[in-house]
Amino acid sequence: QGRGRGEAEPESRRPEQQRPWVKAEEGQICCFGAGEEGCNGIYSPTEYDDDGNVVLYMAESCAIIYREDEGWRMNSEFSTMEFHYFSESLDIKGSWLAVNSDVMPVPT
Repeated sequence: QGRGRGEAEPESRRPEQQRPWVKAEEGQICCFGAGEEGCNGIYSPTEYDDDGNVVLYMAESCAIIYREDEGWRMNSEFSTMEFHYFSESLDIKGSWLAVNSDVMPVPT
């Protein structure tokens, strides 16, 4: 049986490029849907604090997610001098906010 008009394709049949999270391994973070294209991708932990908590994730493109104070920052380049998105929670899987409307929408 085929799908009716307007019915979504089952997730298991969608190509991986439409489901980027399937490529993420344990411990990695997958970000997609960001208006700043350079922030989309799979990030791997690269630096830890003295207690073993991740403080820096980096994607193959050199985009970074880094911990700052009581939250996280995301930049499309390897620089902590500025950032495109931020989180006000230490839970990296929480909600992201945009620094300005030029980089909307925020990543998932």
